[in-house]
Amino acid sequence: MVMAVTIWGTAGFVLVANAIMDWSRAPSRVDTEVVDFDPGFNGESVIRVIADAPVDIDPDDGSPADARTADGQPVSPDQAFVAVTGGTGCRTPTSAELHRDGDALFVVFRGGEDYEECEALVTPFVQFAVDRDVLCEVATLDGAAIEDPC
Repeated sequence: MVMAVTIWGTAGFVLVANAIMDWSRAPSRVDTEVVDFDPGFNGESVIRVIADAPVDIDPDDGSPADARTADGQPVSPDQAFVAVTGGTGCRTPTSAELHRDGDALFVVFRGGEDYEECEALVTPFVQFAVDRDVLCEVATLDGAAIEDPC
């Protein structure tokens, strides 16, 4: 059975926004390197991109040629980049993971605590470096239709 869902987590749970899930099999976590993670990005635009080079959302952050993983390693030319913003309500997440379910990719933001006095919704940003072959035949990214990146 395939379902379109929006799941909002509470303390200790996860958030999956606008994902299309096939509950007949378990989604699998994709092996990635986090290139950029900003839990409090709060940008106005929705970002759901698969690109050949790192997505530079701030021109002052450097050029794609300087891209490094979170642990400082150079990014492999055999990788593609998945960049996503998401909504986490009033929770500032501490990490993010990329998952695949059939032809659907989706981001799970984990951790953080809800703020009792929530004046603005939190919109985190994450960018992953992913082996290109993992992305073949992907049709959606966080519920948005995309072209097959292969």
